[in-house]
Amino acid sequence: METIEGADIYKPRGVFRKRGVTPVTGDMCEVSRGTGGDAGVIESICARKNELIRPCVSNIDGIAVVFAADTLNTALLDKYLIILESQKTSGYFEVFIIINKTDLANGGSLDKICSIYENAGYPVILTCCPNKSGFERLSAELRGKVTALAGPSGVGKSSITNILCGESVMKVGELSKKIQRGKHTTRHSEMFSLGCGGYIIDTPGFASLDFTGITCADLKTYFKEFARHEENCRFADCAHIGEPDCAVREQAGEQSDFGVSAARYKNYIVFYNELKERDNVG
Repeated sequence: METIEGADIYKPRGVFRKRGVTPVTGDMCEVSRGTGGDAGVIESICARKNELIRPCVSNIDGIAVVFAADTLNTALLDKYLIILESQKTSGYFEVFIIINKTDLANGGSLDKICSIYENAGYPVILTCCPNKSGFERLSAELRGKVTALAGPSGVGKSSITNILCGESVMKVGELSKKIQRGKHTTRHSEMFSLGCGGYIIDTPGFASLDFTGITCADLKTYFKEFARHEENCRFADCAHIGEPDCAVREQAGEQSDFGVSAARYKNYIVFYNELKERDNVG
């Protein structure tokens, strides 16, 4: 029995099913090799340093949220970031943002979005697959790490993976003529070795973006920039909604490196009210 990496087929022992344990992309496993064309067997799963449910990966150093510049919706982006931040309790990992298809973007609005999220604590890397701009910086960020790509379908995750790997390892979806968006082609998470050292995991778009397991009281902890100001709120348990002398609300709209963007704060209010209504109904 040995610990290996490879593209061969290995099937988990039935004991995993009985224990409710499922191998996921990123796992390091001890396996027995198959013989005579038979599939190998996963004997055990090594301890995970982290484990995510959405996307379903493990042992990552970082995760990049990928959006397309021409269809970027900040409310949807913030939902992705909240879902990822809420999963850091399983073990720490970095989160950064890739904005792809920059050739289709409005330069001024893109600069503003980059500023908002970099001030919130998320590095932003701009990429364009046709001319490969931004890939030198992206490769430097990924070097020697295990990084997953997450984001909606049609934003170019598979195209980014192909460029980073130097070959067509992932199928790229054609454009849907009806809705002018990329068709979803990635149906499972898959890991690939990078020429620059490290690994990348291409993942499917989330099936849903509901805040399962997140309460309205939890929500503020997933907006990282709030922590800079919370100690100046009058109340220690301030929800940053309607309380008097709320330092977070007072900072909203400031454009300094330590402010809270009006757009992010507006999304926070919308999400908070949605969660409060859900929790009260439940």
